[in-house]
Amino acid sequence: MYSHEIENYLKARDYLLKTPAEILEVTDIKKSPQINWVRFRTGDNNYEMTTKDNYYFKFHVLTIEEYAKECEEVKKLIK
Repeated sequence: MYSHEIENYLKARDYLLKTPAEILEVTDIKKSPQINWVRFRTGDNNYEMTTKDNYYFKFHVLTIEEYAKECEEVKKLIK
């Protein structure tokens, strides 16, 4: 992915990634050769990432607890 594609991917998800597959989609250096570095901040469950063409990204990753709560809310809506 190029930087503008990463930006579009994150914007479409409101900078909130919910699954490991989504995280890998944007942080995999093999898929995204423009990435300079990626850092995960455990305190706030955010990733920070920069690219060679000066893009900066910060996005949140759901914790297991947040994901479980979201799933419960969806189940309530379905009923």
